[in-house]
Amino acid sequence: MEFKQIPFGKYLSIFVSGPQRSGTRYTAQTIADSLKDYRCIQTGTTQHDEFDWPYYGEKDFPWKIHPAHREIRLASRGISIHPNKDNKVIQCPNVSHKLHKLKDAKDFVIWMVRNEEDVNASEERINWLQSSHDPPRNRFEEEEKPKYLDMFPEYEEKIKSFKRNYTMKTWMWNNVQKPLMKVDYLELPFETLRQTDGYLPKEKRKGFTKDQIRWKNWDEDIPKIVG
Repeated sequence: MEFKQIPFGKYLSIFVSGPQRSGTRYTAQTIADSLKDYRCIQTGTTQHDEFDWPYYGEKDFPWKIHPAHREIRLASRGISIHPNKDNKVIQCPNVSHKLHKLKDAKDFVIWMVRNEEDVNASEERINWLQSSHDPPRNRFEEEEKPKYLDMFPEYEEKIKSFKRNYTMKTWMWNNVQKPLMKVDYLELPFETLRQTDGYLPKEKRKGFTKDQIRWKNWDEDIPKIVG
């Protein structure tokens, strides 16, 4: 797959999702930086102050929510999020359970496909399972799994059987959500990112923090699509 040949520019909103630690943050930022007039909405960051929407999480849906949650909520209800042709790339692994609700032809979903062993190793390296809440919560058992149980109660037994975030999200995407998709989507192998000149090999990312995608996050060294 040639990264530079993917027709991202056909769409007004691009939702980059998949299991956490699968490369969604880097992919979303790279796409936005490589297209004209697209901005990137990163889950869990505060760099988009113009929204003035504090992050309250799923339990307060749909009133006070992070911008990425707001975008997918409106889009899934058929409400236009493009009144001013405000092109967006939305990094949203934490709303992966809602992707099948999108219905606007101007929306595009990218589902990141990464080696399970690498995803699990990345989780462990940054202690992803332990949230920053006080007291800490188990991100998988107390945050991600309940979202899928709420969205897909008919799969309760199967969802409860999963022990890892990656296996749950991958199984639900392949067996439940993908057949229900109403918008265009692309399953993007993580290895495809090697074609972008902001990509760093695994050995050079070992010391990265949770949200880091470059040596200095959000610096002037913007990755571009090779070509």
